Amino acid sequence: LSQVAHELRGPISAIVSAAKIIQKHHETKPEVVTRFSTTIVTEGDRLNHVINDFVDLAKIESGKVEIELYDDYFEPTILKGKPGEKITLELKNEGENPHTLTISDQGVDQEVQPGEEAEADVTFPKSGELTFVCRFHEGRGMVGALEVSSSQSTTTSTTTSSSDY
Repeated sequence: LSQVAHELRGPISAIVSAAKIIQKHHETKPEVVTRFSTTIVTEGDRLNHVINDFVDLAKIESGKVEIELYDDYFEPTILKGKPGEKITLELKNEGENPHTLTISDQGVDQEVQPGEEAEADVTFPKSGELTFVCRFHEGRGMVGALEVSSSQSTTTSTTTSSSDY
C-alpha cells in the first residue's frame, strides 16, 4: 500500500503544480498553458496507469483475473505472476465468433461462445513463460502468455496489440 501511495503522489503533485502555474501565468505567458497542459495530460495518463495496475493487482490477489476475448486478440495479452501461482481466469467473449483459451501443457481448453463467460484455472510456470492460444484463431495472432515476472513480487497484466508486431 505504501508503494501505491508513493506512485500516486508523484503524478498528483505534478498535476497540481502544473495547474497552479497555468492559473498564475495564463494571461501574461500563454506559452505556459501549452507547456504545462502537456504535463497535466502526461501525468494524468501515468496516474491512470498506476490505478489500473493497482486494480489488476487487487483482482489477482483475489485469485481471479478477467480476460476478454475479442475476434483476433486477448485483452490483456500477457499476464505476469509468481512461479507456480494459481489463478482463475474469468473469460468473457466480447467478439462475434466462438473462441477458446487453450494451454496444452496444462490440459486447459475452455471454449466460450460470443457474449458468454467461462472460467479456467491455470498455473504460472516455474520459470519463463507459458503460451495460451485460441485454437480457432491462433493463425491470426490470437496468442497470449503467462510470464513469470522477474521481480516475482506482484502479478500484473499487459495488453499488446497484434499491430505492435
